Amino acid sequence: MILLSIAFVSLFVPSTARLAIADLPGVPGVAAQRVPGEQLAPNAAGALELTAPFGARSLGLWWRAAPEASLEGALVELLDAAGNVLAAEPVLENHDLDTRVVGSDRPARDLAVSGLVHAHDGVATRARLWLSPHVQLAELVAVWIEPATALEPTAPEVGGADGSYPKPPVHSRASWGALTPSCSSSYCSVTHIAIHHSASTSDYASTSLATCKANVKAIQQYHMFTNGWCDIGYNYLVCKHGDLFEGRAGGDDVKGAHDSCNCGSMGVCAMGYHHTPYNNAVTSATLASLAELGAWKCAQKNINPLGNAYYAACGSTEATIYGHRDVSATACPGDLLYAQLPALKNSIQAKLNGTGGCPAGQIKDCNGNCAPASWVGDGYCDNGAYTYNGVPIYFNCASFGNDGGDCGGPACPSGQIADCNGNCCPASWVGDGYCDNGAYTFNGVPIYLNCAAFGNDGGDCASGGAGGKLKGVLHNAALGTGAPIAGGTVALTSGNFAVTGSNGYYEFSLPPGTYGIAATAPGYQFAASSETVTSGDVWESLGLVASSAIPQHTLSVLSGTSFNTTYKSDPFAPVYLAYNVAPGIPLATLGAAGTIWPSLTNVQVLYLGTAPSSGTLSINLQVNGVPVGTTIHLQGYVLKSGAAKLTNGSAFRVQ
Repeated sequence: MILLSIAFVSLFVPSTARLAIADLPGVPGVAAQRVPGEQLAPNAAGALELTAPFGARSLGLWWRAAPEASLEGALVELLDAAGNVLAAEPVLENHDLDTRVVGSDRPARDLAVSGLVHAHDGVATRARLWLSPHVQLAELVAVWIEPATALEPTAPEVGGADGSYPKPPVHSRASWGALTPSCSSSYCSVTHIAIHHSASTSDYASTSLATCKANVKAIQQYHMFTNGWCDIGYNYLVCKHGDLFEGRAGGDDVKGAHDSCNCGSMGVCAMGYHHTPYNNAVTSATLASLAELGAWKCAQKNINPLGNAYYAACGSTEATIYGHRDVSATACPGDLLYAQLPALKNSIQAKLNGTGGCPAGQIKDCNGNCAPASWVGDGYCDNGAYTYNGVPIYFNCASFGNDGGDCGGPACPSGQIADCNGNCCPASWVGDGYCDNGAYTFNGVPIYLNCAAFGNDGGDCASGGAGGKLKGVLHNAALGTGAPIAGGTVALTSGNFAVTGSNGYYEFSLPPGTYGIAATAPGYQFAASSETVTSGDVWESLGLVASSAIPQHTLSVLSGTSFNTTYKSDPFAPVYLAYNVAPGIPLATLGAAGTIWPSLTNVQVLYLGTAPSSGTLSINLQVNGVPVGTTIHLQGYVLKSGAAKLTNGSAFRVQ
């Protein structure tokens, strides 16, 4: 756990708005407050304090700004009665509720609408909205949502054999306390699956099934109150932990309210903000659940997940699995999730290939013959020795993990062997003078022969224990190694890291292997490379390109368990710190999005504060309860004009 202590002087003088309950349609547990226009002075920078009409859990904002300005990027904080900050999130527009999609006759009319901010661990009595000088608001409405009623924990409902692929477990509407719809349901046979995101980074911050359920309830209330819909718009929702939730009532073919067409599509929402400026990473659990749900629906309705079909409600031919932006003027489902759609479609097709019309409880084996799914991993190697309905069954291929491990490993072709990890490669690679420690691939797969079973690749890997040193100089790319960079962080995929001194030199003593290398420094762009270490000294210097556009982040150790982090940015810019504890979490490929820490899926984000008028925010942090030797990789975010600017990265080891 990281405990945060912030000390800085704010020049803002908070003002408390006199709010009136807006004349809007009633939805249980929701109320709106309109801030009078005369209290939204142009060019005023400060903290606008909003008092909740009741103890609240969630807050959404509607606003109208000057054409050249936007409220996006402002910071909203939810506070409890004692003044503790329960949530701090940037104001981000919910593109799924864009007026171009739902029309200007909704209760929110033509105002811009934010995503929801949730107080996951407390009850909010007020909110603080930090405004920047460039924001000129003509109108502002605060939409408050009460805490959800505590419900008994329930298990998801297990789907039946409806079609050749089973429906995955789904949490019912009753389990999340859904409101009764204010309309009757209409139905359309599904021909397409629409993928959305909820456009709320606060949804993504959920830490449990209970908070996910409460977030789904808040989304339903927000949809009904903001758009005037009679129910939640989506057919299904999935939180970042992979839990699936039943959305709009009425059954699986009910017509939703999730895109500009709706009839004939099943709308599925990933709960998070998978777009700039926040870029919540799409979790593997989310993708897995989307694939299971998609495979069930495609099998049930005979939909080709890789194809296109006529979408009657839109009057056009569309991909059978599409992103919301494909049929509406919106950024939904966000660049990060939209980029995953090809892989999602392939995953669904692979699942359909596995069942391929077999009876319930059966799957197709390596040769396309139906057999009980329970035969995979049952302790017997299904390599043709056993028959089902008189047909020899084979599950000893890679797609079934070599019969769930029952067959011990792949049956490699003649002249090939299974390496240390069970992947096939030429037998001649053992003892051929090259150390096969992942640096070389066969059929696109990295090959490892540096284990005892192969005599450490026939001696090619220096008996597997010699190792060597990886050395280099971090330098200005334009000036060469004669211009070293001090105070930079050099990190390896192994978790090792070093902070460079005045000579820019770094050195790592390493066992044999191939290592990804990444480096950052204040005022420089990110750079990455890789190098293979076998024995002796290996040099790999990295040059960084100077850039004044990168906000500066520096870190200094105060003691074995505490450190100071300093950010230089525009005055009044909100500042965040992303951190991650490295041990036990698999490292991501270095270079993706300029990160030097493990997968962003596991990164936690702390709001540190707003840069004061000096433009420098200095924060002391204390690490508690983390084992000595733990490495914590850090990087900062600064919101500038509504866009997240990534600072340089750094690392800290608990001593």
